[in-house]
Amino acid sequence: AAWTIEIILDQKHQLIFLLPKYQFYLQIIVILSTQMLLGSLLGMLLYYGIFLPLQQQQESKKRNGYSIFLIGYGIIIPMALYIPFWIVDQFDIQNVLLRLGCIAI
Repeated sequence: AAWTIEIILDQKHQLIFLLPKYQFYLQIIVILSTQMLLGSLLGMLLYYGIFLPLQQQQESKKRNGYSIFLIGYGIIIPMALYIPFWIVDQFDIQNVLLRLGCIAI
């Protein structure tokens, strides 16, 4: 049964609002938590794999940055494109708004 909110206007009229079931809210919490965790891991990978080595190269005046491009184009971009669709498939998300929000990482 769905949650309802009843507002009685007078003896003949009343308003009833049907709210989503609790599974909807539970699914939102799980999806947002998963996205935050994966976003944090992706950010850590970006920082330690690209930004920190780039900063060290600028300090030492070296120009050997092919490993940075391999990490960026070989690992990070494919992960950022694949993970949202994987999450949608793994959690079997049916709601259109949740699918859109999950894919728009």
